[in-house]
Amino acid sequence: MNRTHIYVGIVAVAIILLHISMMGFPRHNHILFFPALLALVIWQGLFGLFLTWRYSPNELKKFSHVVHAQFITGIAIGVFAFFGHLLIDD
Repeated sequence: MNRTHIYVGIVAVAIILLHISMMGFPRHNHILFFPALLALVIWQGLFGLFLTWRYSPNELKKFSHVVHAQFITGIAIGVFAFFGHLLIDD
């Protein structure tokens, strides 16, 4: 795991938050998936920041269960985003 992984994660969270802000949070706030997705994206960004600040890449290899939490959160973001887009599609 090198620094490229960190940069890709930062860019991914930034693009998702930019997409959410450009779509308008109040307009789709009534859909349950939208606030849940926003909370998961913020959690993903903060937890990823904590991991890069707290652990070195070699230490992360030893604590792979911590990285799996990031992976599961990423899958949940994908599922919520998919169903949320289905709900707002007219």
